[in-house]
Amino acid sequence: MVVVHLPNVPEFLIAWLAINTLGAVMQTVHTPYGIRELGHLIAHGGGKAAIALARTRDRSPAADIVSLRERIPALRLVIAVGGDVPGAIDFSVLLEQGRGKPPPPRAHANDPFMLLYTSGTTSSPKAVSVTSNHFLSNARMCAAEFGLKPDDRILCLAPYTHLYGLYALELGFAVGATACLLDLFTPAGFVETLKWAKPTVLIAGPAHIAPCLQQRLFADVDFSALRFAVLSGSTVPATLSNALEDLLPNGRVVQAWGMTELQFGACSRPSDPRSVRFETIGRATPGTELRVTDSEDRVLPSGEIGELHVRGCSLSWATPTPVAPHSAPTVGFAPAISPAWTRKATSCCVGGPRT
Repeated sequence: MVVVHLPNVPEFLIAWLAINTLGAVMQTVHTPYGIRELGHLIAHGGGKAAIALARTRDRSPAADIVSLRERIPALRLVIAVGGDVPGAIDFSVLLEQGRGKPPPPRAHANDPFMLLYTSGTTSSPKAVSVTSNHFLSNARMCAAEFGLKPDDRILCLAPYTHLYGLYALELGFAVGATACLLDLFTPAGFVETLKWAKPTVLIAGPAHIAPCLQQRLFADVDFSALRFAVLSGSTVPATLSNALEDLLPNGRVVQAWGMTELQFGACSRPSDPRSVRFETIGRATPGTELRVTDSEDRVLPSGEIGELHVRGCSLSWATPTPVAPHSAPTVGFAPAISPAWTRKATSCCVGGPRT
């Protein structure tokens, strides 16, 4: 288990590809987390190594993790990005040491691939153990649904330590597209990245777009290269989608719905009419089935409101297993494919405005 505690920087991409090549498991930890959260999550996941920035504006994440080694015996190695930290190895040194070495045997599709934590928006955060097959199959099939191409330039505003950010990377990897990096989101930094990177695909949330529209920061931005923008992560107001699309002379705005246990479960497509793209989450992604039922699990007809159920090849389904040896009891997610339906505590309408 290798913990990655980095913003959207090149070293994150290098670390992820290296961890995958080794057949190890990557555990992401969001950069805003301090030493208390770091200690809990590293101990819970059983991390043996951790990669973090040598310093930020007000702290040294790598030094914080070094200080945790006394109470987390399994944590044997700390790697610092961007400078020397006592007790840690410099990331650039490891890069040089690894050059020219033969790659290890390839990992298998059903091997554990990542340990992600749910956001906790509808219940307490849970650890999700994801296999390569679960994660990569969904991104590969959705890349085709979106019409992604090798010459696309994808700008993702979500952090790569979050499922949404990781998924954006995998969409690009699936077709060989370019990832445009913005280390930490700010409205001003976003606008500057739009100007120099000229992305063809934007992956963002309403919270990224709304302040830029409100402050009129897009006034002198040329959006002619942008083919489409995906908005997700929270409810997307139709007025927001409409305002953004009005700025795109050659592009369209679509929505997606997903969760850490599933990746993208539904999305609208660029070819869909505005009413579908702005007022619904579209239809199920390839390999995913969705249904809406009542409290007795009866499938509801069009126009009825009920509970959303999901199943498919990319779903990591719930099972009460510890995430790591000797960790506190918690609900994890087993890397298996189940024919059973999984409940999502979300109220939705079949064929309605928020389908």
